Amino acid sequence: MESAQHAIIEYSMEQFGSKADFSDLRAVPLGHTEIYDENEKPHQLEVKVDLIDPCIYWILDGNESQEKDFSSLSSLAKYINKITFSDLCWEVEV
Repeated sequence: MESAQHAIIEYSMEQFGSKADFSDLRAVPLGHTEIYDENEKPHQLEVKVDLIDPCIYWILDGNESQEKDFSSLSSLAKYINKITFSDLCWEVEV
């Protein structure tokens, strides 16, 4: 778990200049923003990571919209090491 936590700490510092919040290991925030669909309708987007059952999941307007599963915390850490929050925003289907 340490490698995944370290990757999230580095990600948070690089993307937002702040420390990661590990108070809930099933819902570690990776960022939030407002995005727009093809009709220019705004939507609230949150991206979180689950360190117990390794996955990243997207919450759109308060509802989980999709999930990306990982076979291990190591593979999750490798993925987080090479992404930006912008990359994560592009992955969501609105």
